[in-house]
Amino acid sequence: MEEEPEHLRNRATSWALLVGLAVAVAAATGARADSGGVPVFTDGVASGDVTATSAILWTRIDRDTNVKVEVWKDPVLKGMKAFQQTVPRASAAHDFTVKVDATGLSPGTVYYYRFKHDDTDGASFSDVGTFRTAPSPDVAADLRFTFTGDADGTRDASGAPSRNEFEVLRAARLEGGAFWVFDGDTI
Repeated sequence: MEEEPEHLRNRATSWALLVGLAVAVAAATGARADSGGVPVFTDGVASGDVTATSAILWTRIDRDTNVKVEVWKDPVLKGMKAFQQTVPRASAAHDFTVKVDATGLSPGTVYYYRFKHDDTDGASFSDVGTFRTAPSPDVAADLRFTFTGDADGTRDASGAPSRNEFEVLRAARLEGGAFWVFDGDTI
């Protein structure tokens, strides 16, 4: 039996390495269609585009499935829900992201929300998020704006860049602003 030419062995090895790398990248990024078991919310939650009566709520799940968002005024997520909606399919076409426009909310109110998956696969829940709706446009209200110029632009005693834990962002959050402007970079 003849030995395979070296250039063909190298090509086969290159293809094997390429396929192995692609599998490793897919595993590392959490990309999967459905590996069985209970679905996992992979990237936390987020809220934005908040008005006096609505907010956009967002999450990501690890597969093509149905997801429900639930919103309460109660921080322990009990009692009557202020809003709920089921998204029938979080699909690969949208990278398994779920984006819901929560409407019919009360102005100037703090809300708590989570996403939930519950069917024959079992139940799973996202992190709990919170947001405050804007004041009613008919009522005068004070607003606090917070802004930062850099996320990590500090220096240590020698003048060298310091690698910290983005304390400026934590400080901005503690300011309790209704709006935050991030006018900088991550030096």
